[in-house]
Amino acid sequence: MDTNIAGERPLATRTGTVEALKEYGIVVGGMAALLWLTSPYTHGDMMVYSTMIARAFETGGVANEAGLWEFGHLLWRPLGWIMTWAVIPAASGADDWRTALVAARVLITLNVLATMLSVVLWYSMARSITRSHPPGLAFALVVTIGLASGNGFLNYAQTGSSYVFGLALVSLATWVAFWSAERERLSIVSACGVGLSIGLATTVWFPFILAAPACALTAVIWKSPHGLYAVLRRDSLIYVSVAAGAFLVVLSLAFAAAASVIQFDSMGQFATWAVDSGHGWSQSQTITRLATGVPRLFYYLGWDGLVWKRFMFDDPYAPVAVGELICCSSLWKIATCWALVLGLPVFLLFFRTARPALWLMTISGAPLLWFAVFVMEPSSPERFLPAYPHILLLLSVVYTIDGRWRCTDRAEG
Repeated sequence: MDTNIAGERPLATRTGTVEALKEYGIVVGGMAALLWLTSPYTHGDMMVYSTMIARAFETGGVANEAGLWEFGHLLWRPLGWIMTWAVIPAASGADDWRTALVAARVLITLNVLATMLSVVLWYSMARSITRSHPPGLAFALVVTIGLASGNGFLNYAQTGSSYVFGLALVSLATWVAFWSAERERLSIVSACGVGLSIGLATTVWFPFILAAPACALTAVIWKSPHGLYAVLRRDSLIYVSVAAGAFLVVLSLAFAAAASVIQFDSMGQFATWAVDSGHGWSQSQTITRLATGVPRLFYYLGWDGLVWKRFMFDDPYAPVAVGELICCSSLWKIATCWALVLGLPVFLLFFRTARPALWLMTISGAPLLWFAVFVMEPSSPERFLPAYPHILLLLSVVYTIDGRWRCTDRAEG
């Protein structure tokens, strides 16, 4: 027997819990070490956010400062103000740099906490997928810390920008949907959790809305042998509908709060407010810039992108020779990244067990690529961060593939 006292938890259960806690401790400790040993090369718009939060203390708070409410990052600045108010309730003065500094630290702290939540959720999913394929737990740790070491994630994890905080919420939505699929139980509670999480993510950075379909469909497709046809099942339609409803409720409440502060006079004014959140930022030659934009999600390219630009546009004032381009330190990074992005999906088509993850990766990644190229710009790594949870699922499934599965798939085909 595993127990000596009635009602006591079985020894095997207690031992498994202790071992799991040790594993998660290693993940959190490894992430903390990464944050300690590195520093961001850009803070994004952190100082803009912190300055506006400081200004709101003078104008009367979150309910009276329209500058806190921006369409693209709807609740990020109000959340920063509330948390800063909790730390220094007596702050005042638009030019009080100390208030802005505290606000910046508050935003960074929120992102550090979101970083820890993200890696715990990622490891939980990777651990579940790989644990039956020794040494699967080691691989789960490697793929989790490896993704966390990616240029885009690791940089913004240490800043006051909203991207990592929103990604933690997307990861939470994916995690809830993943475990619903693993337990083969599409509950209303799970659907609400997915919708609420992705809705909140969208309120801190609007492009996270592009991750909504993949997050909700994870519960439907992940364990289904029917692929996309699983969406047509009655329980699947109910699950997705409830998730969509919860998502819309969150967005409606958030935009209603913004409207009560800004007090729009017309839909035209609302449209102008939404367009202004882009700050006029645009780029030309977006397809060309995509070549280095996607690799920047994982690798730090430094100023090598400028070298590529000079070469491709034949800069007469700073010409770049082919030999110099080949010796460019980022060439191998760009080559390996695109080899995986383009080659891995083709390879996985031969494996039936990998197709659910491949479908979800496509549903997650395709809208992001379209948005980056045709709506915004593809040079910044944060454009592709919403795909991170499904990249993790795909890599974890790749680890579990072996030659026997491939032969079986061919025989069945």
